[in-house]
Amino acid sequence: MSGAFEIEATQMGLRRYWLARGELNGGRFGVADGNLDVRFAQARMVGVDFSGLKFSSFLAHDSVFERCDFSRTAFDDVLFGATGYGPERWDELSWPETVFRECLFARTRIPPEAYFGNVRFERCVFDSARLRDLTSTHNAQFVGCVFRGKIQDVNFWGTTTERNAALGRDRNAFSDNDFTGAELLGVAFRHIDLDTQRIPGLPKLSRPASV
Repeated sequence: MSGAFEIEATQMGLRRYWLARGELNGGRFGVADGNLDVRFAQARMVGVDFSGLKFSSFLAHDSVFERCDFSRTAFDDVLFGATGYGPERWDELSWPETVFRECLFARTRIPPEAYFGNVRFERCVFDSARLRDLTSTHNAQFVGCVFRGKIQDVNFWGTTTERNAALGRDRNAFSDNDFTGAELLGVAFRHIDLDTQRIPGLPKLSRPASV
């Protein structure tokens, strides 16, 4: 993940999208024609402002987003940690991780059943983001994140359920997350040590066992 930032229009069948690569530091993200169907591949985005944008499709593969602002960003379709970015069939041998580090997701619209894939969120803030009906989260990792507002019908996983060899792990990092400002409705913490999280209304000595 290096080199100057480049974004180019790409065609796949009848679908036209933008392919973004390289490193971009600061500034407002945008494309030439307003068609926010974008794939990020081996990209590094640092301090980039995505706030208020509406993506018809957002796909990230083997990329890093650091200190980026996704406040009020809307995703019609999103793949946070995709297996690939082009028409080539995935070889199933390697699944690179995409990392969101110290990013802000405030009132961000994430669609139900969004695919998280191999993604790691580090010290991110989810403030009244739309986290609802999210079950395709089997390989998502959350470390040191803060959650505020309603979280409904979401699964968090401490162990991976498939593709362990491609991921290079059989456990997901899930620790030091703060849920004390969140309202949890139908949220499942599967194979996760709740003693390493801050959960609303649960004193340290009476936390329930993980599922």
